[in-house]
Amino acid sequence: MRSDIRQRKIGWCSVVMLLTLPLIPLGSALAQDALSSAEAALERWDGEEAYRLAQTALGPQPQNPRILALLTKASLYRGEYVEAAQWAERWAAAEPTSELAKGWKAFAEQSAWAVRDFTTHTSPHFILKLYEERDGVLAEYALAALEAAHDFLGRDLGHRPSMPVRIEIFPDPERFHAASSLSKRDIEVAGAVGICKFDKIMVLSPRVLLRGYRWLDALVHEYVHYVIVKLSQDKAPIWIHEGVAKHEESRWRSATSLYLNPVNRTLLAEALRTGDFVTFAQMEPSLVRLETPQQVQLAYAEAASAVEFILNRVGYPGLREVFLEMARTESHGAKEPIERVVGMPFTAFEDQWKEFLRAKHLTPVPGVQLTQYKVVEEGERDADKLEHEALQSATVERDLALGDLMRQRGRLEGAVYYYDRARKLRPDAPFVLNKLARSLLMAQRPQDAVPHLRHALEISPDYGPAHATLGDAYRLLQEPEKARHHYEQAIHINPFDPLPHRYLAELYRQLGDTEAAEREARVARRLIGN
Repeated sequence: MRSDIRQRKIGWCSVVMLLTLPLIPLGSALAQDALSSAEAALERWDGEEAYRLAQTALGPQPQNPRILALLTKASLYRGEYVEAAQWAERWAAAEPTSELAKGWKAFAEQSAWAVRDFTTHTSPHFILKLYEERDGVLAEYALAALEAAHDFLGRDLGHRPSMPVRIEIFPDPERFHAASSLSKRDIEVAGAVGICKFDKIMVLSPRVLLRGYRWLDALVHEYVHYVIVKLSQDKAPIWIHEGVAKHEESRWRSATSLYLNPVNRTLLAEALRTGDFVTFAQMEPSLVRLETPQQVQLAYAEAASAVEFILNRVGYPGLREVFLEMARTESHGAKEPIERVVGMPFTAFEDQWKEFLRAKHLTPVPGVQLTQYKVVEEGERDADKLEHEALQSATVERDLALGDLMRQRGRLEGAVYYYDRARKLRPDAPFVLNKLARSLLMAQRPQDAVPHLRHALEISPDYGPAHATLGDAYRLLQEPEKARHHYEQAIHINPFDPLPHRYLAELYRQLGDTEAAEREARVARRLIGN
């Protein structure tokens, strides 16, 4: 998710550093140039350069609001939130009527509060902060995925950040909102579980959502935004930002893009049939502003397919050149850069992109469901109960309850009977299909469970419990590679269930990967201990 707010880092520099900075008389043309350069640096998310330039002009007039505003923002962009609040306090004192100064002070204080007890983990190119007690198990997986993204994006788009990229993972919606401005509505309607803003990446812990979400893809998605900001000097429009991020988010785990999943195939097929597209203009200034989950997810699918069309025409070198063209121009937008690089008028580009889509002969997947982003509040941690209620059918709920009762009493064929009866009423409900499959596994019938699980994942490819159960089925069927794949998918969605980790440890040992086996065993022990 790319923010539409283009202006929205903490420890004091040492006295020695401050004394050694060259001071520029504020009234001089050189000072004005330094401040203009500092503001331009902030525009391209270079907090270090903006901070350095603003400091050079501070000495002659330490109460100048323009300089104090720059130091406030540059400190926040450097991750120095407490220092940012202190600069903002001086800014507000120098300019008492400024609502901007008060707003930046409040925001810096909120950001400091949101990360106050975070622990830092590092890798060669990333600095990750999270709440260790709840989310510490995420760090190793997150950094591995991000390092893979650093490699493939550096190769394909030719950009590798010169400084480590900051990542923050928030343990609850309140802290996430304080640091990002994204609300519960933004999460549940727009799927805004992450954002790239203020020269950093912020995501919500998968623990917060019912059944989790593709959190590793989300981290990579936001890192793609980060690279685009740097390449284009933050001049790329939302549609190409989101299109490239969606197209590339899965490539840390796949040689080719996986954006054209059953949900996106269905959404694009329906848009081609009805002509009801979300236009590129409607995507501005942010997909968060769209009204329904269907519009948001269609917009992502459209934008990713448009990027696929660009890649089909000019490859990754051409895509990189589009962003470099944006950086060279004064205005924001993709129209002229695409016309120059792709070699056609933008109206022709839009027409040929849709023809490119039609040539795919996309067909809707019957029963497919939009990706759900349900925030689970404190006190409603019973995921099964929430999914029961979401079925909104007294008959189905009764059959599931009877199936549960049969299972608890060890009457497994009876459980299968009632769960299958519920399935006939809700043949496209992943929750019901997974219940039936688990009872079949308990009845020593893994081969009968597999078709139900495959159907569940066809209509809801990110339903984590079905991946975990399918991993169990393939493990019982002695197909270790398939089992490994689905256990890994389960962890990519909900890493807090200890069982996929435990079984993966066993499978990795069988496959000769001792390091991975030890990691999974360690994580399983930690989760069971929690």
